Amino acid sequence: MIFAYGSNNVSYVVTDPAGKRTGFDPSTNTTYNENPDSRYYVESVSTAPTEGTVQTLVQGYNFENTSSVLEGKYQIDVHGITDGLITLQLSLMIKTEIEITKQIIQD
Repeated sequence: MIFAYGSNNVSYVVTDPAGKRTGFDPSTNTTYNENPDSRYYVESVSTAPTEGTVQTLVQGYNFENTSSVLEGKYQIDVHGITDGLITLQLSLMIKTEIEITKQIIQD
């Protein structure tokens, strides 16, 4: 199994050993869902309504692949969305190689 969690100011694309991509690339505004055994999703929470307004806060971006995990090299392309510290946490339960790249998106 592979799990990843990114803070609310980072997005990423995970490419498996077969070249299938899952995630979001803000530089091309492209969402990838090429691997049916993987998913990339936004974790968010909504505030209690105040004066009729509900605010949704993005907590982070998640990736998981819980079945058919291929052995081999996985690549994670990391895209910083805003300035500041970014967090990307990985949990691996397989023998594999992970390569992480970083791209800073600036206005």
